[in-house]
Amino acid sequence: IFGTMQVARVTGSLNIAPSSAASGDASGRPLSLPLPLSTEQVGHFNVTHRIDRFSFGTDFPGQTNPLDRVWTHSPSGAAVVRYFL
Repeated sequence: IFGTMQVARVTGSLNIAPSSAASGDASGRPLSLPLPLSTEQVGHFNVTHRIDRFSFGTDFPGQTNPLDRVWTHSPSGAAVVRYFL
């Protein structure tokens, strides 16, 4: 998955998980979510991922962002990864 999104600059978390109960974003727009996964499908869902770049606002020279180049491996299947922002 690759993309850019605009979010309010408030304390929150970014969750990477096999399914979600989210119904909308901060502005009230509905989120586009895949069909719910069965229990069996969740057990085989791999959330291994890499975050190349994650930033807020305008970049400046020498800036480092804590989630840049983060790699998380999920070898055993179902997992939830939570990043506190």
